[in-house]
Amino acid sequence: MDLAKLNNQELHLKIKTLAGEERRLTQEVVSHIAEIDRRKLYLKMAFPSLFEYLVRGIGYSEGSAQRRIDAARILQRIPEVASQIEGGSLNLGQISKVQRICRDLKKNNGTAVDVDFQKQVLFKIQNQGSRNTDLILAQEFGTEIEVEEKNKIQRDESVRIELTFSKENMEIINQAKSLLSNKTGGGLKNTILEMARRTIKSFEPKQKVTAEKEISKIHPESACRKSSFTETPPPDNPQSQSKNRQLKKDAEIVISSGVHSDSPQGLILQQSFATRKDEIASLAFKNNLNAATSTIAPATSKVTATVAVTETSNPIHWPKVKPLTPKTKRQILFRDQCCQFKDHQTGNVCGSTLFLNVDHIHPKFAGGNNELQNLQILCAAHNQFRYESGKNLRC
Repeated sequence: MDLAKLNNQELHLKIKTLAGEERRLTQEVVSHIAEIDRRKLYLKMAFPSLFEYLVRGIGYSEGSAQRRIDAARILQRIPEVASQIEGGSLNLGQISKVQRICRDLKKNNGTAVDVDFQKQVLFKIQNQGSRNTDLILAQEFGTEIEVEEKNKIQRDESVRIELTFSKENMEIINQAKSLLSNKTGGGLKNTILEMARRTIKSFEPKQKVTAEKEISKIHPESACRKSSFTETPPPDNPQSQSKNRQLKKDAEIVISSGVHSDSPQGLILQQSFATRKDEIASLAFKNNLNAATSTIAPATSKVTATVAVTETSNPIHWPKVKPLTPKTKRQILFRDQCCQFKDHQTGNVCGSTLFLNVDHIHPKFAGGNNELQNLQILCAAHNQFRYESGKNLRC
């Protein structure tokens, strides 16, 4: 159609017809999104959220996706909103503002806003502009008009961020600025960066500390010595035995890498007992490490490059399933980096980096273990989705 050939009245009637059709289609789209949300279809298709599904899977912009999600979720509670969208008395921007306030109030107060009250508010903002809508919402919900977080990407790919903090939140920020001021200079930007670096570092896998290095930290003068221990038994005196018993209660036995769990041989004293390191190391040297292991079994001791090794004739029986330790969780997170849930029909992988959990590929209730090859990272939504999907498999 050549629009240039239309007269003014024809052009006006044409755009008016198209706008009505657009509102009708918008209402249908919102209804479809509501049904997709009800079925959690996006999780089966390996998207971590409805928002990601609409942005990555359907192609909406982030703002358009969020407005349609807000409208869809109000539509599930208040079905008559559909006709108001189609008629044009309510638009997606207005509905999104109402949904966002209701969501924030539930998060802060722990109680949902009454549906009848939401209906009254929606009725009052019909056919209102953006400014009047904000004013009515602030009056009805008793909230201030807030400045949202704004991100602006600049030409050098840097990002300018505008944030609004409450008084209480700013007190927390200022306290962090003071605590880190010697490191950051007290600036807000450097404080946030330092906190981000520390958070990332806390999730990185920790390097293994050998027994020789650990002891050299406690007694630097012994670092140059060759690690060798005689077979002389420890002195048999009450004071030494009392210390030994206490140390055995405090110390955690760690199996050296490469030693099978059914025949533990490598023993080191963990760094976590920082308050007793001097006493542990001193007894280790004086008693040739036999004092801390004397009740396990008579032994001949030898030294490897990393740990003191004790060969026992009566091996300790360790549990077959290892506990899921923080170290293991860090290893899995470092390996996978993001949610590994995959839709095998489309090949789509979730890839979310938010709210991550460690999941058992072969479930624990079905005999799955905590070995690394049986573990994967899933986002919270897909972790819950797998749990719900596996309910019928439980006995």
